[in-house]
Amino acid sequence: MQRNASLCVSQIVERVAKKGAVVLLDFDGTLAPIVTHPHLACMSRTTTKALRSVTQVFPVAVITGRSLADVTSLVRVPGVSFSGNHGFEFLIRGKRTYTPATLRARKAMHRMRCAMQLLERKHKGVYFEDKVHSFALHYRHARRNDHDAIRRAVFATARETGNIRIIKGILVFNILPKGTADKGTAARRIYSALAEDARAVPIFIGDDCTDEYAFRAFPRGVTIRVGRSQKSAARYYFRNQRDVNTFLTNLAKASRFSDTLDSDD
Repeated sequence: MQRNASLCVSQIVERVAKKGAVVLLDFDGTLAPIVTHPHLACMSRTTTKALRSVTQVFPVAVITGRSLADVTSLVRVPGVSFSGNHGFEFLIRGKRTYTPATLRARKAMHRMRCAMQLLERKHKGVYFEDKVHSFALHYRHARRNDHDAIRRAVFATARETGNIRIIKGILVFNILPKGTADKGTAARRIYSALAEDARAVPIFIGDDCTDEYAFRAFPRGVTIRVGRSQKSAARYYFRNQRDVNTFLTNLAKASRFSDTLDSDD
């Protein structure tokens, strides 16, 4: 049963005080509110301040389906590491790496790109986002009566093309080469790179279906979903995105206070 993370801060801080932590965060819906178009997303000053405060205490990373170039332009907080494109791109402690796709995968993605661009032109309100290593087909603004037809077309094209993986999000289809990474594998990779102690507690906060891979990757970690859902693998939930700001701020304050007490001892 999911518990309200806002009511469990003292327990989380107590656990973190003993073992340390790595804080891993989704972007859209977690650090920034969901907006009508991906290009309109931005963090508030409150969120930026909260993120800065927690980076002073713990290693922090943002793990997103956005491209690395996109998310780094939106999160301008020193010391933050990143994973973009669902684990295709990384910027960890200032070092950039990426996972190259095979020739077979590139050909499959090219065919999928052409088909999704035709689908965009066919249905009003559909937006195709080309992130080079992956694609996203947004249908939030498409007519509701068209949603089923769009879904069928996406999955039928993926089956016909082959070597394609579809990860469903909130009114968006994330399109990747089959057999590639996801937010779960990306989160584990970044955790391993940032954890200064093998006992460090992974804290992952996200809101989307794509974040479920990361929730399942850390069954003993502190996993928090923004928006309660009994179907989620997350152990905790927040009521809304504002709760994320409060949690990060309180986590940083409490951890600094705990460090001060330890040093006084």
